[in-house]
Amino acid sequence: MEVRFIIGLHKKDKSLLELIQSSLGVGNITKQGKDSIQYCVGSVKDLQVVIDHFDKYPLISQKRADYLLFKRVFELINREEHLTTKGLREIIAIKASMNLGLSEKRAFSRYFSSIKTSCCGSRNQGSEMTCWIY
Repeated sequence: MEVRFIIGLHKKDKSLLELIQSSLGVGNITKQGKDSIQYCVGSVKDLQVVIDHFDKYPLISQKRADYLLFKRVFELINREEHLTTKGLREIIAIKASMNLGLSEKRAFSRYFSSIKTSCCGSRNQGSEMTCWIY
């Protein structure tokens, strides 16, 4: 499981994402589709930079609420609580309430009472833990 901080914009706004990247000193900007680009931060070390920034300079409006939920997921994963059923349920519930929520393919809410995780302990491609939800 991974947590990522992403800002997606139209390609005409690339200079804004470059300014954010330069200011924070972390993350990558990539093309997404024909007319979109995104700024993405994914490593734990780099995400801590983003979190420290928004703790020091709080967002206003609904974005602040989303940020606090994002920060909670980051903390759960850092403490490896996502490897427990309780922690995973909390993360799924948080995801369902953030930004656009869960897609219908990933809408787990009706399964919360029976959700189980199976982490085989093997790692694939670096440090990602291979886990399944069923």
